[in-house]
Amino acid sequence: MVASKEMNVFNNLVSNKSIAIVGNSASLFDSDYGKEIDSHDIVIRMNKAAIFYNINYKPTHGERMDAWCFWAVGAFNKVLKQDKTIPDKMIKSFCDLNNSKRFQACTNGYKLHTETYIDETFSIGLFNNLKRQLNMISKQDIVISP
Repeated sequence: MVASKEMNVFNNLVSNKSIAIVGNSASLFDSDYGKEIDSHDIVIRMNKAAIFYNINYKPTHGERMDAWCFWAVGAFNKVLKQDKTIPDKMIKSFCDLNNSKRFQACTNGYKLHTETYIDETFSIGLFNNLKRQLNMISKQDIVISP
């Protein structure tokens, strides 16, 4: 993991812990990974976390969320205000500062909303480095397949 001032909160959150990084794929709804996902020390969800869009998410996606990662939180915040299809529980969870740690990959021009909602912002370089490291780890570890 990259050691950097801007990643202190993230490093403290994930250091020496088992981590489930959960995407938004609809194909997860055909699985039964919920208990396995929740069994990790830390559960990280991405962008429009699928747990907000389906009432039957617990068996397939688990229910924990320790960190919520966004590409650009300001853009997401803008979508929350404009998109009437966004579930209320997503809006409440996003606005509840005690709900989970929030991280973004880059400010992407939406700095106005960033400080209110984000624990840390990754620079593009740090995000790409993290992505490379996760790719290397995923090639070494056992991959779960249906």
